[in-house]
Amino acid sequence: MHKKIFLEDAERILSDVKPEQSFWVHNGPVVRNLHEFEKAIEHMNDEIFRHHVYNSRNDFANWVRDIIKDEELADDMLKVKSKDKTLKKIKDRVKFIEEIIDKERLKDSNLKSINLLKNINLKDKFRQDFGVFILGIVIGVVIGIVIAIKFNIS
Repeated sequence: MHKKIFLEDAERILSDVKPEQSFWVHNGPVVRNLHEFEKAIEHMNDEIFRHHVYNSRNDFANWVRDIIKDEELADDMLKVKSKDKTLKKIKDRVKFIEEIIDKERLKDSNLKSINLLKNINLKDKFRQDFGVFILGIVIGVVIGIVIAIKFNIS
């Protein structure tokens, strides 16, 4: 079960870290975000993986906790020791966070659309009300003219 994540946190978790906070894979690539991290683990051999994850040491989980600031993923990564299970944890987390971002952006887009429609409806209502107001003035003037003519008021 995932904890609630706000859009700002979700975007931060998936964004690039500062260059000096990058993860340097032993004899491999330099990783700046979870997408690159996922690809690096996917393509690394078991020997390189074991260089970073063995016994109670887990360089990957430490980087995710301390630099990416995703404690939930870091805790999940500490529970597994194999490359395949670690990769699955990362893929599942990235997918979950991307879904949050998509959902929140869609919600924001829908709110903007609703507000735009409200503004359009207010403008239409104003036009209708203004039309009724002008019609009332015209009718009042016509009635005034008819009364003036009927009672011969000059």
